[in-house]
Amino acid sequence: MRLISWAAIVMSSMVFAAPLNTSELEEWDARITEIAPVNTLSGTSVSELRPYTEMARIAYCPKETIESWTCGEACQTVADFKLYTVGGDGKGTPVFFVGYHPALDSVVVAHEGTDPKQLESLLVDANIVFDPLNTTLYPGINPSIKAHDGFTNAHDRSALQILQAVQRGMVENKTKNVALVGHSLGGALALLNGVYLQLNLPPSTVFKIVTFGQPRVGNQEFADYVDRKFGRSYTRITNSRDLVPIIPGIFLGFHHTATNSEIHFDKSTNNWTACAVIPTI
Repeated sequence: MRLISWAAIVMSSMVFAAPLNTSELEEWDARITEIAPVNTLSGTSVSELRPYTEMARIAYCPKETIESWTCGEACQTVADFKLYTVGGDGKGTPVFFVGYHPALDSVVVAHEGTDPKQLESLLVDANIVFDPLNTTLYPGINPSIKAHDGFTNAHDRSALQILQAVQRGMVENKTKNVALVGHSLGGALALLNGVYLQLNLPPSTVFKIVTFGQPRVGNQEFADYVDRKFGRSYTRITNSRDLVPIIPGIFLGFHHTATNSEIHFDKSTNNWTACAVIPTI
């Protein structure tokens, strides 16, 4: 497995970015958000997220084991997965794969993440640059909609290969469903991928985006656009003591969406709660 072990990202059958166990972070975490309505998730609701967890977990496996679908327990849980393509080099372009998940009746695109500690050091840099989305890849997108240039550069290198594989999977399996998943950096790429595919696939396509420990991706206009296009079909899962989902900072112009389904996991209590998070700084 590349950079980060699955044990570091899977807890109670869920994936999240590695927490920082410091009193300073706990105090910061208490200040940065106001939690509005909170509901404890049932075991059934949590278990329904399991397939997406396994897909995000598989994306961390060595590329050759994904290509042969021999990456151990995670691959075995979806032994009938129909793989269409594997790409990326694990360096400038994170590894990704596209295939068809029969139980979900969905084409799935899963993106590799990175070590959260490495990601943190990059995303607190005040020299972060916003880029407008490439109008060749994102036809008709408003130029005011901007995202982190590192995320867009990594995404755009693999965009066409992913689109072609998704189109093939939808046609061959007669499905309208497309799921995008990823952890940490992979979550940011999954969200960008959702925006990209929504503009390049038929209007009847049904999307589901599930990210784990995902950082902020773009500006307020980007967040508003995602809200309008995906709403609660986009689920963002966070560990309550994880720094990555609250960077890059709001003071740098980055924002999360307002209407997505956010799920908090609290390791200390093993509670899963669905909530709306309203940033206050």
